Amino acid sequence: MKKAALTENPLRLSTRLHPAPGNRRLPRRNGLPASGDLPGRHNTLSNEDALRCNVATENGDAPGRQFTPSNEDALRCNIPTGNEDALRCNIPTWIRDASWRDIVPGLRPGRAHNHNRFKMVSRMMGLVLLAGFLFTGCNSDADDASARPDRPESVEIRPEVIFSTTDALPLSFYLESQGTIEPNRRIEIIPRLSGYLEHHAIHEGARVSRGDTLLKLVDDEYRIQYRQADNDFHKAEQDYMIERRLRGFAEADTVNDRSLRIRTGLMQAELNRERAALDLSYTTLTAPFSGEVHTMLNLAAGAYIRAGEKLGDLYDHSVVKVRFDMLETELALVSPGMQVMVVMPDREEVTGRVASISPVVDRDRKTGQVLVEIPNRNNRLKTGMMVTGRIFTDSMTGRARFPRSALLERDGRPLVFKLNRDTVEWIYIEPLAVTSEWVLIDHPDINPGDTLAVDRHFAVSHLQKVNVRMRLE
Repeated sequence: MKKAALTENPLRLSTRLHPAPGNRRLPRRNGLPASGDLPGRHNTLSNEDALRCNVATENGDAPGRQFTPSNEDALRCNIPTGNEDALRCNIPTWIRDASWRDIVPGLRPGRAHNHNRFKMVSRMMGLVLLAGFLFTGCNSDADDASARPDRPESVEIRPEVIFSTTDALPLSFYLESQGTIEPNRRIEIIPRLSGYLEHHAIHEGARVSRGDTLLKLVDDEYRIQYRQADNDFHKAEQDYMIERRLRGFAEADTVNDRSLRIRTGLMQAELNRERAALDLSYTTLTAPFSGEVHTMLNLAAGAYIRAGEKLGDLYDHSVVKVRFDMLETELALVSPGMQVMVVMPDREEVTGRVASISPVVDRDRKTGQVLVEIPNRNNRLKTGMMVTGRIFTDSMTGRARFPRSALLERDGRPLVFKLNRDTVEWIYIEPLAVTSEWVLIDHPDINPGDTLAVDRHFAVSHLQKVNVRMRLE
């Protein structure tokens, strides 16, 4: 076969062929030569592979075209095409560990054209690396583009607004004030005598009825004192009777009789017996009324109790009282017997009545007190609770009534937002009356049953579409 001459500045990869016995090709693993043969140093290629790859053999001049291998040829002939990025294209990466002299066997010491060959190989490797980068980047961009969902050109964002409906109920006017609950009756549990505690019912929150024993002291000593006083009384009484018979006093002679009682000691003995009986009764303390016990002590039987020591309190909560402060201008609107709506801390309402009005007005605060009594049937009202009282004074009717929170102000004018399907429109209004909770109006565009915005509507504009959410009453 005729060999072609090499072109100017040819790239001759004089890869020496050392065919194995039987002209067999070396086994490969994962596209690389077997261990022991470095790719690019002494690769054993068949003549067909050498001709196909335009690689010169030592059997003469190989086809002399300038050699610029493609990626496929490089893969087939184990010619390096890149560095670490070659891994993504399944191209051998042993070039990073081999020297240029190992890759290109034609580069031998002492040859003048080694520099030109080195430049040619460098350009070739740069082109291959650039192609690999472009190929990988294009694939990555294509994958990202395919995975990215399509976005709509415009998205409509609707704010969520809370609405409530109007009604035709009359608007009531109240005098409002806050006060603290007081018990109907309260006593301190204080023993009159010192002694050891036998038993008691003084526990926090304990309910007692009238006449129940609150505490009992050990009374042995006081019983002995009473018996001694009783004996002294009977002895003095006998002495008095004997002296009376001897003197022959008449029953009507009270002056002489009194003098005789004193002289014989009967009167003093009688006082001593009464005092001993009283002390004995003080060893037992009973509840004067039904109520609840409040104490901060943990008493136990056998404890020593001192006279005058406070052990707790007994409260009567069957009826509670509240003192409300009213302005002096409002006191004229209140009279005893008027109903009072009292709002508890849990928002539950109970009804009371005005029991009395204080005859004195505070000079500095310009307020007077109104005492309200409230039946405490469920015993839910406790001493110290803060409640709100409302005393009804007048009422007014109009076209529609709506919550106070629906009223806004724009440019100094009051307005409301009315719902029409999913769009709100603002309507300027003139309220007839306004309280802390309600607004009464007489407007032709607002009727009972209309839906008005009451919350999250401060930044809403005219004719804006919104997401409707109704408020739970």
